[in-house]
Amino acid sequence: MKFNAEKLKSIARPSTNEEKARRQYRRENAEWLNASAKIALNIRATLRRLGISQTELAHRMEVSPAQVTKILSGKENLGLRTIYKIESALGVEIISVPTMEYA
Repeated sequence: MKFNAEKLKSIARPSTNEEKARRQYRRENAEWLNASAKIALNIRATLRRLGISQTELAHRMEVSPAQVTKILSGKENLGLRTIYKIESALGVEIISVPTMEYA
């Protein structure tokens, strides 16, 4: 199929301010957003492996199912308390913190 620049120009529209702000946010926060997405994928895989539903995870964490949905979207900046709740609810380690040896 041949690229038609004129057709594209006729249907294209300028980005809204909201779209521009979302792009800027993703650029500025790309590193932690990528880490959050990886964590979310690991949690989803663990849920599948253990046969646990998102609703059950919410119950175990004592949060709403909507909160679990946010976590599993991969766009949440997870705090230590939330990570601990997830780990406790699933009985797995999500993030490991190396032990430092002090002289």
